[in-house]
Amino acid sequence: TRQVADLPSYDALFLYGLTCQAQLATLSKVREELATHYCPSLSAFTPHCATHQLMGLLWGMQNRCEGISPTLAGAIVHRVRHQLTWESQVDDAYIQRALMIAAANDPPTALKSIWVTRILDSQLEDGGWDSDARLLRLGAVRSLMLGPQGFSIRAPASNFHATAQAVLLLAQLLDRHPNRYNGRSTGLATWYRFPAGTTAASQTDAR
Repeated sequence: TRQVADLPSYDALFLYGLTCQAQLATLSKVREELATHYCPSLSAFTPHCATHQLMGLLWGMQNRCEGISPTLAGAIVHRVRHQLTWESQVDDAYIQRALMIAAANDPPTALKSIWVTRILDSQLEDGGWDSDARLLRLGAVRSLMLGPQGFSIRAPASNFHATAQAVLLLAQLLDRHPNRYNGRSTGLATWYRFPAGTTAASQTDAR
């Protein structure tokens, strides 16, 4: 646990959610993540906080880790949906929010078509996605971009992390609704999705 204590809090939560080791549960950074108020409602300064928290909670629910409840996970799902509703600029964090809502597999919190449409509209010509939000096109090549370091003027470029998340999101949608896409399923999105018919908010705690 000494090495884990040096990791960012979300990494510590990931490890706990994957292993359910009791020693990890005693770390203050893990205990802090097991609270609904850990991340702010809006995410101007911590854009990935709620999605990282939800990712760890989903793993912990699958593995029935002590202290991780459906009620907590459901509250964080609600927070991520709130961010998708009020923060419309498509960047790496926006894609991650949509991906985590899809991963939660909770029908009452289904992805809105506008969220997916915005992500698809942000796809670049090479098939990838930029990690920053494109605010305004400035000619044929360059755009006004907004990212963690502020504003910049440059040509949008595909980013591995953002693109991988978008591909996983689309795989989730293809696997869940194959009849909408010529009956084809990619088989790529079975990574940690809850079984069909279960929800983050309604699962019983079977520990």
